This record gives sequence, structure tokens and C-alpha cells, in this order.
Amino acid sequence: MQTTQKKNILTALKKARSSLDRTIAALESGEAQRAQCFDVLQQNLAAIGLIKAANKHVLARHIADVLAQCDASPRRAARLRDELVKVIEAAQRK
Repeated sequence: MQTTQKKNILTALKKARSSLDRTIAALESGEAQRAQCFDVLQQNLAAIGLIKAANKHVLARHIADVLAQCDASPRRAARLRDELVKVIEAAQRK
């Protein structure tokens, strides 16, 4: 995995962890009252989005690595990678 990709994935995951840690702490301490429920929901959705984005990058990198080892031309490998990522994204929306 390239250093920049790895750094971006780790950054997204650390931000998600931080968001979840704050949400958990607020709920455990009783700070999350009804007025703050919307904030809790937003934090959860942000964490989910960050995790999904990180997963997409990890998956795309893995597929690219596997396809690089097969006999497909670089152009065909790129098309196959994009198609697989789209199929998996569609499955995750369900």
C-alpha cells in the first residue's frame, strides 16, 4: 500500500474513532439529553461515513494489487477494479 493512501486511511479511521469516543463519553456521562440527540446522530453518521470511505480505499487498493498479479492488461484491470468497487458499494447500501 502506498504511504499516502495508508496515511489517508489511518487518518479517516482515527477521526471516526475520535468521533465515536466523544459520543460514547457523552452518553455514558449523561450529557446527551434530548436536545443533543441530533448531535449524537450526526456524530454517528460522520463516523459511519469515515469508516465506509476508508473501507472503499482499502478495497480498491486490494483489488488493484490482485489484478496487478493477473494476466489482464492495465486498462482491463482498471475497468475490472472499478466494476468490483461499484458492485460492492451497491451491496453495502442495502
